[in-house]
Amino acid sequence: DEAKRAEILSTLLPRTLVRALVHMLLYGMHHEAVAYSDKRESDVSARRISSLVDRSISALGSVMDGFGAGGEDVECDYDVCEALSQAMSNRVQVVPRARVAQLMQERATDKLRTEVQAMLDEGLLELSHPTERITT
Repeated sequence: DEAKRAEILSTLLPRTLVRALVHMLLYGMHHEAVAYSDKRESDVSARRISSLVDRSISALGSVMDGFGAGGEDVECDYDVCEALSQAMSNRVQVVPRARVAQLMQERATDKLRTEVQAMLDEGLLELSHPTERITT
């Protein structure tokens, strides 16, 4: 099931999408930091940028999970980590560690999602009320 999902994803989405999402995330994080540090900017634009960064983290985590389901997990994770590491090392862009940690948490959650769903389907876990994914 996971391999089939990864195969469908890889036929629909090019591998370069991960690179594009990483660059979009880095660009957004840089502008978010600039917007919050510049007191002349209105709060509205900083909030919009933060919302876009949140959404790009969620999208990147989901795409990484989709590509990783077929066994390419290590390669995709490595590519993303390498891009983030280079951006942090060359100090041309502002890369907040809290945002990198948020991406790591999103990725960890996505990795566990299918296992938890399988446990729910098999009746190994019981919840008092159904849950759904909420993005902020």
